[in-house]
Amino acid sequence: MHVAYARYMTYELGPAPREINEEQLLEDGPRVRALAIQRLELVWSVTESRIRADLDGTRPVDPRFLEIGLRAIKDETLLYRLSKTPPPVEEEEDPSLQAIDRVDLVNRYLETVEARIKQGQAAAAAWSKGKEPEDGAEVDLNDDSGPEVLGQDKAA
Repeated sequence: MHVAYARYMTYELGPAPREINEEQLLEDGPRVRALAIQRLELVWSVTESRIRADLDGTRPVDPRFLEIGLRAIKDETLLYRLSKTPPPVEEEEDPSLQAIDRVDLVNRYLETVEARIKQGQAAAAAWSKGKEPEDGAEVDLNDDSGPEVLGQDKAA
């Protein structure tokens, strides 16, 4: 179809617009949300600068700008879905992680930490008395490893 204007230009119209399907919405959704957020941030920055200038006392605060700012914040809150409570986090779906008894793992780790602490306390008591540590625990007091003598991990 051709559309002729009174002047000497002729334009050809493109095909009729097609419908937007669900795949396109899923693909373009994040980009459109980012664009909307960018525009809302622009509105808020202009509104904020005007409200701050009004608060300086040069003129009374314009309620229209307050309303625009509140709407921008409300719309941003809706886009970021801040009003909704987050869904509960579920366990991992990895079967290798589900096979581990986490309670037993933590208990074993705590037992080893307690054993290191007791060993460090025994070494400190023996050092203060000038004796060798009891229970046959061998601790080199001249070792500069630091935290390991006290029962702490290097990674901590």
